[in-house]
Amino acid sequence: MSTARKGNGKGRFLTLRGTYDLDDGAIGLQKELLDYISPDRTRAWRLEGAWLWPKDIQEDTGGSSETCGVGAMLATDTFKVTQFNDLLDAGDNRQCAWYWKQYQRRDGSTDYIIPNATTIPESCRFLIDEDTLIVKELYLQVMVRSEGATNPARRWNYLIALREVKVSPWESLFQQLKGIGQDQDS
Repeated sequence: MSTARKGNGKGRFLTLRGTYDLDDGAIGLQKELLDYISPDRTRAWRLEGAWLWPKDIQEDTGGSSETCGVGAMLATDTFKVTQFNDLLDAGDNRQCAWYWKQYQRRDGSTDYIIPNATTIPESCRFLIDEDTLIVKELYLQVMVRSEGATNPARRWNYLIALREVKVSPWESLFQQLKGIGQDQDS
């Protein structure tokens, strides 16, 4: 789902929001959030904010209490992630925003997940590479590393805020090449 509105004379503002389905203890697939197809090479999207938080707070944890780590990244190109460590790689130019947060999975009369000693929404914010402009595609990928033996399916909410900016055709091409430049083995 997305919404667009005119900003304070600084270009259109676009939000992308929805849910991402993933079992605890798994690495999810890359989900395409934006495919910007335009012959106008003088327009791009600046990533102004990104947030991730659990939608399904109450899920069966299998009768135990433990911690889990939730990682996510935004990328400008697809590539194969086979290990948890590959998802949070600032050395890969295709990745442009990162998220890592510890959660507590608690057993009780109703099993639930809570953030570890933080509050929503600012604790759910991604670290963003401000030098990245989206000129073609934007993908989201999430992983949950869990101590638990039972790993329920859970939905995660995401909200991505973009602002349209003017760029030179050269800058647009540079950003596109930067975003796919390390695509060697995928």
